[in-house]
Amino acid sequence: RAVGAHSTSDLPLLLADAANKALLANYQVAAPTYRKWAARKPFADFKDHQFLRVGDFPSFKEINEGGEVRYGTISENAEKVRAREFGTGIAIGRRALINDDLSALSDFSSMIATQAAAFENQQAYSLLAANPKLSDNVDLFHATHANLASSPSTIDGTNVALAVAQLRAQKSLDGLPLNLQPAYLVVGPAREVAARQLLASITPTKSSDVNVWSGFAELVVDANIADNAWYIFSAPGAAPTIVYGYVGGNEGPQVRSERDFDTQAVKVAASLDFAVGAIDFRGAVKNAGA
Repeated sequence: RAVGAHSTSDLPLLLADAANKALLANYQVAAPTYRKWAARKPFADFKDHQFLRVGDFPSFKEINEGGEVRYGTISENAEKVRAREFGTGIAIGRRALINDDLSALSDFSSMIATQAAAFENQQAYSLLAANPKLSDNVDLFHATHANLASSPSTIDGTNVALAVAQLRAQKSLDGLPLNLQPAYLVVGPAREVAARQLLASITPTKSSDVNVWSGFAELVVDANIADNAWYIFSAPGAAPTIVYGYVGGNEGPQVRSERDFDTQAVKVAASLDFAVGAIDFRGAVKNAGA
């Protein structure tokens, strides 16, 4: 064969090499919205990973003259999150690849990256909708956790004020006020207009017309929220509610390929070692919406 030409036996190596080089860039462009309000954590393997929540350092006590420091304890609690292995693939006939002059290589990396980002997003939002139980056997969003609206309601100043108050009133394991700041207002398409109206800046003609909630949080709109539900999240670094991660730090999908000995078709497979789970209720508030 001519110098620089590729035989069918080269195709698997070409495909994997080209796809993986372009994959991460496309994957980062397709960044899903859940990463704004979820915290990334490392996962070493596919076993349960414990996320320990510790309480507060013992409070200060007055020391009398000649007295000693009185030692206290720190409360703790833990939630478990496990990474799982996901995969997908496709087989491409030898003739189809040759006739296409290998231009499909770039298309595959883009499609895999888009599919992986969409899949992660769906997993994270499905977790929110499922409202899983935590280690205390109480739903993530629940009246007991004081992070669920007492009745479904629309997004307006009154109801947002109640939600923000719930977020700010959350306390640590040992009962200290956390004073959490709202960072994200998360909605589906059905409530995007109401959310934008609430966050919009206006020029009031009198003090009573001031929109006190203008720009109080960053708006996140995602079609994976199919109902009227809306959420307020604190910054994930301050009080992580949902965590996600990849096994061994391998962000996003990994592509591999091989040539079928009998048919000479090229098989392209993509794997994704991904984890997403709930670890605490304090950093988010839910309203089922109306």
